[in-house]
Amino acid sequence: MGRGITVVMSMFVVALLATTSLPAPVWASNSKQLQISVAAASPVFPGQTVQITATVQFSNGTAVGNKASFAGSHIYYPNGTAVALPAKTVTAPELVRWSYNVPSNAPNGLYTVTIKATVLANVTWGQASFTVNSQLASASGLAAIGSQLTSLGSQLTSLSSRVHLLSSDMSGNFTAVLNVLSADFGDIQGQVSGLSSSMATNFTALSGALTNLRGAVGSLATSASISDLKSTVQNEIGSIDTGIGSLANSSQVAALTNALQGVSSQVSGTSSVVDYVLLPIVVAALVLILMIVLRRRQ
Repeated sequence: MGRGITVVMSMFVVALLATTSLPAPVWASNSKQLQISVAAASPVFPGQTVQITATVQFSNGTAVGNKASFAGSHIYYPNGTAVALPAKTVTAPELVRWSYNVPSNAPNGLYTVTIKATVLANVTWGQASFTVNSQLASASGLAAIGSQLTSLGSQLTSLSSRVHLLSSDMSGNFTAVLNVLSADFGDIQGQVSGLSSSMATNFTALSGALTNLRGAVGSLATSASISDLKSTVQNEIGSIDTGIGSLANSSQVAALTNALQGVSSQVSGTSSVVDYVLLPIVVAALVLILMIVLRRRQ
């Protein structure tokens, strides 16, 4: 009897359990109010990694990003080409992140990110976009430019210091040069003034000497020596011209030689000024006479 009661009670408990359902999880209590927010870093350049994030939660604030499925999520290129998102990284219960490497040959333009989040039987969609611009500098390029700018800044600082020192040196040097030139030009000015005075005196003396020389020449033109020399030369030339026809032997030539020597002595007795004036005439006459004599002898 007691055994039969036990069996009946066991069957009652099994039936009760079979007709009772378990309570739903807390995170699924508001499954019909699933929400998503999507964001993407922009702009980026070809070859850069773009960061895409999604926050998934219920309307009551319950985070379910770590429990959601994102199958069917894509990135759409400007020409409509669709690529699947890479593997996700859960950074917080509600936050999911994707790192997409933009190809180096990716075209410029607007890229659209469409994410489908599914939690149990609930589905929601989120969308974001980013721009690819090949004119942007890469991180390594920016780092190189920054390094160059830093180096340029150092060089400019050094150059500024050198220019400052050079300016100070040049200022001192120009001051010294100005002082020297001022002193030298003062000396030159004094010397020029003295030279001007000396030249005036010298020109005055030269003018007087020329006046005296002019008077001396005038006096010399009327002197007795010139008149006597002129008469002597004329007489001697006349004698020579008369005797040329009878020259035929050596004794006559000797007489001609003596006559010419007498003319030379007469000329030598005059002043040095007369020597320079009459000597070429006497020499030319002697040469002419000798040529005539030699021709007659032939």
